[in-house]
Amino acid sequence: MSPALQLFLDHQGLSPAFVIGRRWDVVAWNEAARVVFGDYEQMSAHERTSIWRMFTSPMYRQLLVDWEGHARRLFAQWRATCGRYPGDPWLTELIQDLMIASPEFRAWWPDHEVLSASEDHK
Repeated sequence: MSPALQLFLDHQGLSPAFVIGRRWDVVAWNEAARVVFGDYEQMSAHERTSIWRMFTSPMYRQLLVDWEGHARRLFAQWRATCGRYPGDPWLTELIQDLMIASPEFRAWWPDHEVLSASEDHK
């Protein structure tokens, strides 16, 4: 991560902010994101991935009022991203591990739902 981008994240004050890579893995974050979402430095590569946390973290299920609606949208957007990188060994391993770890992921995977990620402001 460039020092300039990290400086930008650090100057977001109390607003959690992070940067995700092409595999939806968190690659940089600020202190507020660490407080809200957990210590990314202590997380495994899977745990730093948004889709993994959505489907395996009890905290996310409590944090989101409509967990299933959020999870289905995120799942469909992530699946669209995966389609851009067919055969990526890291993504293939993550999918296999999610099939074991999450009954919802396992049930939804055969549906082949995809959704383009919309560009909007948060």
